[in-house]
This record gives sequence, structure tokens and C-alpha cells, in this order.
Amino acid sequence: MAHSPKSSCDSLYYAYVQSPLCDFIVDNLPAWVAPNLITVWGFSWNVACLGMTLLLYGNSTDGYYDPRLAFFCGVAYFIYTTADNCDGKQARKNKTGSVMGMLFDHGLDATTAIVMNVVLTRICQVGSGLPAILAVQISTVPFYALTMEEYYIGMLNLPMFSGPDDTSLLISGVCFLGAYLGSGD
Repeated sequence: MAHSPKSSCDSLYYAYVQSPLCDFIVDNLPAWVAPNLITVWGFSWNVACLGMTLLLYGNSTDGYYDPRLAFFCGVAYFIYTTADNCDGKQARKNKTGSVMGMLFDHGLDATTAIVMNVVLTRICQVGSGLPAILAVQISTVPFYALTMEEYYIGMLNLPMFSGPDDTSLLISGVCFLGAYLGSGD
């Protein structure tokens, strides 16, 4: 029996942009493509951003960054969020949803919350110490709060401005803005 999580999403971006885009993609995906494969493929884009950032700049969160890397990370994060929405639709289409698949998806989402923070703190040139710690906390706490809400209430309720969906626009937008403005060095 397929697992069917309970959720509601009032996000306008999700309703009018992300969901129709994902419906189109999933309608054109072959049935043999496993939802977890989509999840891993999308997550690999975030790992590529982190890997390039660490390879080029180490763990420093200030100083020069290449605007092309910022642009790549904006595109990569959009691909990740699209894949993250497609995996569940593919699971429902194939009736292969499971609690394990949901845990795998949410586990990579939790990892992404940290991975992309490293990239964003570099693009935003946050620096080190307290500003970097606060930047990571401010951007990850809402994700973990929603996860806890889903666990204790048994349903994921996303408001009109939803962290998982609308914040993805903000994250990609910050990357694109960083690419446009450059690092100032």
C-alpha cells in the first residue's frame, strides 16, 4: 500500500508556477524513473555548488567569489527545488510512495538547508563568527520547525508564503543577484 502524506499548501508560487511545471515534467517522465532517483539527482546539484565553493574558497565566508559560481548555484537550486517537488508527484503517479521515501526526501531537504547555507553565506559575504551563525540559524530554523509540526500534528500545513516553496525563489534570487552585482573585489 502506498504512503500518502497529508498536507496543504496555499502558496501562490507553488499553485501557479512550481506545481504546473512539475506536473508537466512528471507527465513526460517514464514510469520506471524511481522517485528517489529524482531526489538524489536534484540533491546532487546542491552538492556540486557546495563542492565548487569549498574547492575554490575553502571554508571562508567572505572575500571574492566568482559571479559565474553564484549564477550556477541559482540555477542549481531551482533545479533542486523542481526535482524535490517532482519526486513526490512521480511517487503518487506510480503509486510507489512510502514512509522511507518521505524520510529520504526530508533527510536530503534537511541536508540541503545546511549545504546551501554554506554557499549563501559565501555569496552574501557574511563573514565569520556571530553573523555566520545567525545567518545559518535564521534560514534553517523554519525548515526544522515545519518538520516538527508535521511530526506532531500529522499534517504539513504550508501558508500562502511557504518556506519550502517561496523561499526557494528568494535563495535562487540571492544567487542571481550575487552574480549580477559581483563580490565587489
